[in-house]
Amino acid sequence: MIMLGLLHYVVPMSALVLIGTIQNVNPRLVEAAQALGAAKWKSHLKVTIPLSARGLLSAFLISFTLSISAFVIPMILGKGRVLFISNLIYNRFSEIANYPSGAAISIVLFAVALVIVYVMSRQVNKRWTT
Repeated sequence: MIMLGLLHYVVPMSALVLIGTIQNVNPRLVEAAQALGAAKWKSHLKVTIPLSARGLLSAFLISFTLSISAFVIPMILGKGRVLFISNLIYNRFSEIANYPSGAAISIVLFAVALVIVYVMSRQVNKRWTT
């Protein structure tokens, strides 16, 4: 249930990013690939996806950061039974008043997020350089 709530929250943001990216892809390139004998799905995989790789990365990173920092959705939909990291940090700071533990979890979450963003950005830039 929580994942559906997060999807409902994140998909519109990702769609807005992807609309601009997909609109910038020249449709004549896909038509040219199909005219040269490629199937529709193959021309999509070989033309559209590589040309919109950076937009896909942007959409992923926006979705990732919004999901990892989601606080209210897991709290409301999970009713306290499902514990996300953001809710754990909130509990450490507000309910338990264990500030060092909350700060440590926050720093670990921040470091993990930075590593994931860095690795994803490097992979996309390495594979699809323009």
